[in-house]
Amino acid sequence: MDRSGLPGEGREQAPQDVRPWTPWQLVGASVVFGAGACGAVAGLNFARLGKRWYLIPSIIVGAVLFVVVAWLVLFLVPDEAARPVGLLANLAIGFGFMLAQKPFFEDWKAVNWSPKPGDSYRPNGLGQFWLVSFVSLGLEIGVGVLLLSLGGT
Repeated sequence: MDRSGLPGEGREQAPQDVRPWTPWQLVGASVVFGAGACGAVAGLNFARLGKRWYLIPSIIVGAVLFVVVAWLVLFLVPDEAARPVGLLANLAIGFGFMLAQKPFFEDWKAVNWSPKPGDSYRPNGLGQFWLVSFVSLGLEIGVGVLLLSLGGT
């Protein structure tokens, strides 16, 4: 009987041959693609780190933070300050996800990565990273247009 899908046993281990994205890449995803993308990427990276139970909460938190920031920037922030405020909000959200993930990433590296002298860490699965980021950006643009149409501006 395959017990890999059952709760408890073996759920702490990350998938084989997967090198998670660095926590700093979450900050980049947040600044470039938005809070929703950061939450989705962070959730997938938690799964890559062997913490699958953080996948859905990370996606939900990222989506909620995106909607809150988008609403605040669209309706409460003066037009000339909208870009800097949105950028700073995304930067802060990215740092929040980075700080939440950093201890798990360091633990994963200590257990699963043994470099040769002079080797630097290189994550894999960057295609998935870009795909999730671009899909999330598309969804964020759609939500932004919806907010604008509902707001009457």
